[in-house]
Amino acid sequence: MSDRPSFLEELKRRKVARAAVVYAAVAWAVLQVADIVVPALSLPEKMVTGVVVLVFLGFPIALVLAWAFDMTPRGVRRTATDSGAERAGPASPHRWLSARTLALAGTLLVVGWIGGRFLHPGRGSASPGGPPSVAVLPFRDLGTTLDEAHFADGIQDDILTQLGRLGALRVTSRTSTERYRETEKDIPTIASELGVRAVLEGGVQRTPQRVHINVQLIDGVTDEHLWAETYDRELTADNVFAIQSEIARAVAEALKATLTPEDEKTLAEVPTRDLEALDLYHRGRSLMDETDDQEAQTAAIGVFQEAVRRDPSFARAWAELTRALSWQIRMGAGRDTLSARQARDRTQELAPGSVDANLAEGYYLYYARGDFEGALAALERIDAVQSNNSDLVFYRANVLRRLGRWSEATALFERTVELAPEDARALSELGWAYQTLRRFDEAWDMYQRAIRVAPEFSQPVRTEADIALWGRGDTTQARAILPSLMRVAEDDYPAVVGADLVYVQRNPAALDMAREVHLPPTSFSQYYLHPDGPVQLWRARMAWALGDTARARLAADELEPALVEAMPALAQGGAPAPEGEDLFGANASLHAIRGWALAFRGEHARALAEADSAVALYGPEEDAGDGMAMLRQRAQIRVVAGDLDGAVSDLRKLLELPGLTTVWELRLDPFYDSLRGRADFQELVAGS
Repeated sequence: MSDRPSFLEELKRRKVARAAVVYAAVAWAVLQVADIVVPALSLPEKMVTGVVVLVFLGFPIALVLAWAFDMTPRGVRRTATDSGAERAGPASPHRWLSARTLALAGTLLVVGWIGGRFLHPGRGSASPGGPPSVAVLPFRDLGTTLDEAHFADGIQDDILTQLGRLGALRVTSRTSTERYRETEKDIPTIASELGVRAVLEGGVQRTPQRVHINVQLIDGVTDEHLWAETYDRELTADNVFAIQSEIARAVAEALKATLTPEDEKTLAEVPTRDLEALDLYHRGRSLMDETDDQEAQTAAIGVFQEAVRRDPSFARAWAELTRALSWQIRMGAGRDTLSARQARDRTQELAPGSVDANLAEGYYLYYARGDFEGALAALERIDAVQSNNSDLVFYRANVLRRLGRWSEATALFERTVELAPEDARALSELGWAYQTLRRFDEAWDMYQRAIRVAPEFSQPVRTEADIALWGRGDTTQARAILPSLMRVAEDDYPAVVGADLVYVQRNPAALDMAREVHLPPTSFSQYYLHPDGPVQLWRARMAWALGDTARARLAADELEPALVEAMPALAQGGAPAPEGEDLFGANASLHAIRGWALAFRGEHARALAEADSAVALYGPEEDAGDGMAMLRQRAQIRVVAGDLDGAVSDLRKLLELPGLTTVWELRLDPFYDSLRGRADFQELVAGS
């Protein structure tokens, strides 16, 4: 018999198996890292494919090198040729895989898994332990007219609504998926970014007589079809809703989601049998999504009113009409709650105890009445069956924030981002929550993610500038942000930041810069409940701090007319609402601006009384979000009026509570120069 070793024995001796296992583990970890780093750095997606190809090409090379060479204490050496003399001794106990090799491979696999599970934004949401998750991409319009494009968007919106109301599924928000309308990204990339297991896509075509819809559900990992179907039916509302329900049921079944009897009841609903009313409903929803456009918001009311005129039994349209009417009150365009209340009541009559009825209740109590406890109760009734609906989680977070339940609110904002990782609005609001809690590094990270998702969205860039200057005291960083802010801002806010940078240097040139800033008061809450108040107040504060009291008084005299312009409802009858009915701080704002004007005129006692009234009406106890602005304004009015003890007391409270007042603001802002010689103020600014 030949003494020559077998091929299998030679593989053992040359440790080829060990090299294969270690290479495979390292390769898997490298692929995980590449999958994380390439999207994060906005590198071409083909780079991941290139890494995969290199890994596979390297495998046979690694095996050849393991056969030919060996690692020794003296370095890399060519593997010795086996001989009969060497084999005459006792057989080596050398095993295929040593414990050390297995431990190394296991460690690499665990590291790669952790990277893929926790470091990739959104991927954790799609973990096997959670509910089945799906994203619905904007449906392609297979027609040629604008009406058909609206119809396609409406179909997507309705399917999202259907799926979102199934408790067994997690559905990412429409805001998250909108950015993929014209994307060239493949389905696995989209699914990975959104943190979902599957993606639903489709196309819609409508003719005067028929509706044609094709849909396909695609696995987010394998890119394989889980389910696909084509529908071609007579164009009726019953058929449209039947198709949507069939799609929702098929998606749930394909993802092995268990539907409850309540889910089946939801899928069987036909909200309206009037196609024109359905189209109007979709148009109104689209207008309401334009949250920064007051004219669009107003137009939405008329569209929803026409929808319910055509079909008075359309509960879902009544709920949206409630939202639109209530939002107008929230924005200061009206004060009469009757129409909103009637729309709410009609929704509840048509669909008592339903999701739509509770939504209408929540909208009305939150926006039209400022009843945060009642709004929260309504939203929690919905949450009992729709805990994975990102929009509802987002609404609840906002209500909790106003109630001062910051830890719960922040947890829900975090949950919203988990459910909708590519929603710039959700990312920005979570950043705002972190900023309010003075967790500036975390806020900065969220704003960066929001900017990556929506580069033209100005809000996160604006707030980054605020963090740089007032949160970190870093004027260099704030100045570096200005070019980006100028690129995305649709107003004069970059000029505000530029003037502030000159102002903190105590340079009077800031006053001329401020005079050129024009921020039209299109939103009551945006300008009067912001910590810095409207642009007129910003100019007045700056002028007073830099010693120009005459200019400060002139600017302050412009405040009340500007408030009425921002909140037209205040002009109705020429007076605010009765005391005790202060919706979102309208009366408090009137008291505050009168306090400012009196303080700059030297009528200090009356100024302090007005400031006290503002805080009593709408302080942090009434609204832990916007109410903080009244306390801040009282502190500053006290500075002008010479009540320095009261000013320091208010500032101490502002720093103890969540809010936008910061230590760096107190250090940098010339407005507080009269306090700098006080030991109690120095104690405040010594904090971190």
